[in-house]
Amino acid sequence: MIVHAAIAYADALCIKISGQRSVGESHEHTVTILEEHVAGEDEKTKALNQLRHIIEEKTRVSYLGEMISPAQTKELLKRLERFREWVLSILTR
Repeated sequence: MIVHAAIAYADALCIKISGQRSVGESHEHTVTILEEHVAGEDEKTKALNQLRHIIEEKTRVSYLGEMISPAQTKELLKRLERFREWVLSILTR
């Protein structure tokens, strides 16, 4: 659910800033679209690092079959919240 929420936020932002969302196999393409189309450096870098980490965890769990602990889940929720705040700050401009 955390991963799907992060991807939905990323897609919403992609649509707002570029008129498109990633339709590729890799969620990393969404990160590339955001890197190319969103202004700013420091906050953008931090936010996209949060998204990258969430995507990496999805890959680890979905494709490698690893389990995540409650502590890791809590950390992912924190990352999602940080990413969400950044996305909303742009969507509401």
